[in-house]
Order: sequence, then C-alpha cells, then structure tokens
Amino acid sequence: ATGEGIYGVGFWTNTEKTIDSGTGKIYMEGISYGSDTTDNFPFGITLDGSTVTLQSANTSEDAIVLKGINYSGGPGGAEGIDGRGIDLRAGNTKIYAIGEGGGIVLEASGYYGFTLYNDIELLAKSGSISINNTFDGNATDLYIAKNVFIGSKANTPVSQSSSDVLIRANEFDFDGYRPYIATTGSFTLEPVSTSTKFDSSTISTSWFTWNQNGQTLGGLTLGKAGSTSDIDIYLPPNPINGDVYIYGGDIELKNDINAQSGDNDIYIEGSTRVIASSASRKVYSGSGDITLRSDIFRNTTRRIQTKTTGLLTIEPFTSVWSSDSTVGIQGTTFNFDGAISS
Repeated sequence: ATGEGIYGVGFWTNTEKTIDSGTGKIYMEGISYGSDTTDNFPFGITLDGSTVTLQSANTSEDAIVLKGINYSGGPGGAEGIDGRGIDLRAGNTKIYAIGEGGGIVLEASGYYGFTLYNDIELLAKSGSISINNTFDGNATDLYIAKNVFIGSKANTPVSQSSSDVLIRANEFDFDGYRPYIATTGSFTLEPVSTSTKFDSSTISTSWFTWNQNGQTLGGLTLGKAGSTSDIDIYLPPNPINGDVYIYGGDIELKNDINAQSGDNDIYIEGSTRVIASSASRKVYSGSGDITLRSDIFRNTTRRIQTKTTGLLTIEPFTSVWSSDSTVGIQGTTFNFDGAISS
C-alpha cells in the first residue's frame, strides 16, 4: 500500500472483530511502502477495534501467521520514519491457537518491528509461539505499552500451555510493563538472525513475569553463541524444568538458577565475566552437566555455589586464565555442594 491510509492490511475503526478459521489456518501478510507519518499509519499489519480475536484449531505450527513489512519507497527502500511491521492497537487483541500442535508466527520488519498497545493475548496449547523481527530496525524492535500474556491465561480457551516461546529482537521498550510468561515449554530471547548481540546495553530477565498461571518454565535460553551483551539474571525460586543456556558479556547472577528438577544442563558463557551479585548465588542442576565459561568469575567475596551429580566444567573464555589473582578461579570462588561425577 502507498499514499493515504498506507497500512498494508488489517482492521480499522473501534468495533469488535473476530476471525475463527475452525480447523483451517489464518494467514495475513501486509506490506506498506509509505513514509508520511501524519495520520497515514505506515504499518505492514495493523489490528484495531474494541476487541480483535483471531482463533484457529489447526494443528500445524503455522496455524496462525502474521507477517508485516514497512519500507519507504518500495522494496529495498529505506526504513520509513515511524513505519511499523506489526502494530496491534485494539482495546484487547486475542490470538488463540487452540489445536494441539497449532502455533503462532508473528514476523515483522520496519523502523519499528512490533508496537503492541493495550492488552495482548498470544496463547497456544502446544505449538510454538514466535515473535520474530527479521532484521534490526532503526528504532525499537519490540515496543509494549500494556499487558502481554504469552502461552496461556486463565478463563480463556487456552488455560494451559506447553508451547515453546521465541522472541527475536535487538532493542526493547516495555514501558514499565512485564509480559506474563505462562507455559511449561522453553523460552528463548535472542538477537535477530543477522546479529550476534542485542542493541540494549543490558538484558534482564526481570523484564518478564515468569511461571504464571500455574505453569513452570521448561527451559531457558538467553542470547546465542557470540552474544556479548550484559545480562542480569533474575529468576523465581521455583525450578526451571529444562536446560538453561546463557550467552553474554558481563553476566551477573542476581538470583539463583535452580534447574535441579532433573537431568537439566546449565551452560553460562560470559565473554567478560560471570559473577554473583551478593555473597553467594546458586547454580543447581539435578543430574545434568554444568558449564561455566569465562575469564573472570571472582568479585571480592562473592561466590558461585554449584550443585549437580553430573559433569561440572569450569573453563576460560579465552585459551588460558590470567595469573592475576582476581581473574579465573584464583582464590576461593566456588563452593561445591553435592556429589560431582567428575
């Protein structure tokens, strides 16, 4: 779409709108080539109304797909100022994949990737939920201005979820809100596919509200191989029922990592350092392997306490630790609690 009212596809006006595809799929793809920001809405996809509901009982991973793109001046053009890939602004947006295995795919690109206003519910019984920026836009990739519920929510058609959740973006602005994560599946937060690090100087798990609606997380991945952004770890005391992978620069354990419910591996890689934020922080697995990889672990009297009956590996990020007493594992840095197989 170009010119006046330049959103690619979507709903407008303040009325209630519902698409229920039964066992069929829902696919929406919108492309906006506009760049004028004065009441022209240069959005790939926009959904507006009092309540907008998209619901599918299809059992495929692509049961519900929304793809929104904004370029100024046509394909390959520059990013239009204020252009958005996907803009959800209804009073309440409900996207429900209610079939077993049915997934939700949201894919956006633009000056802003996603702008999410008012209450948003992205719920799936067991298929994956993907919020994916295809590239790093010039502005915020994921902007949230109200409550966002991901996975499941009480008193909805999806009251329980085992869906894996993927959020792929480089820059975030949640405006003080904390998305509610309610699934027994895994959660992954990583940079866009063309980047190895986030734009935000520090990533924090405190941005999210974990283990909601009686659902305990089944795995956690923050960053990806090569990521160098700083990461602050705030996690609830109840365990993560799955593997934990963390890749970053300066990784600070603000809370314990409790994955001791089973054979769950924990891998923490800090290209700068991995430290505890207080006198002692726990990194616990049941029988899984624990790997801590960094050049610096020590910070005055702070300790990282490890526990597993599996394999514990402590190794430098570079080829060898420095002889400096504050670097590597010089001094009493680790407290080993529990049996270690090797």
